[in-house]
Amino acid sequence: EECVHSGIYMLGSLAENDEIRGALVEIGSIKWLVDKFKLGPIEIKRAAGYFFSLISESAEYHKDMANAGGLETVISLASLVDSECQEYGAFSLAFLASNREYQVP
Repeated sequence: EECVHSGIYMLGSLAENDEIRGALVEIGSIKWLVDKFKLGPIEIKRAAGYFFSLISESAEYHKDMANAGGLETVISLASLVDSECQEYGAFSLAFLASNREYQVP
């Protein structure tokens, strides 16, 4: 469990770089994190939240987030009692909501 947390934390750190972020999305990291998020303790949820907020910043990855179950995960993240998780969830939702492609006219 501690190794999983460290790995997710490293994914978030790597995702700070735009090029690496794209490569991480291409190899399926969103789906992998969605799966880990469901069963993980709060530390894993926080680390995953940071990654999701970085991915959500780029509109080009919003469809990838939706296809991998990331939207539901981000909503769950924002609904947790933990304030850090709520913050990452709120940022992610704000970035996703700002995508005009998905807004209802």
